[in-house]
Amino acid sequence: MKRKTHFLFKAYSANDNIYGDGANSIIFLNAGTNPCTINGCITLATNASISFNGNVGDADHTEYFIRFAGAGTNILNVIKKFDSEL
Repeated sequence: MKRKTHFLFKAYSANDNIYGDGANSIIFLNAGTNPCTINGCITLATNASISFNGNVGDADHTEYFIRFAGAGTNILNVIKKFDSEL
């Protein structure tokens, strides 16, 4: 069975809610100078990243809350990967 994949890229610079939207995987990359905390328990330092990956057919419907701390630059790049059957 062939699958189609597409990616959605978005940068965040303020505290916000991010939704999984049914993505198969999601990557968070802190490109700013301030630490960024995800859901109050995972803190990403500058240039740190974390990804959550599903198996074929899995869909992420998590609500992620991001919070920046500090007086520097806030940049969190988020990449979502979506899979679907052709």
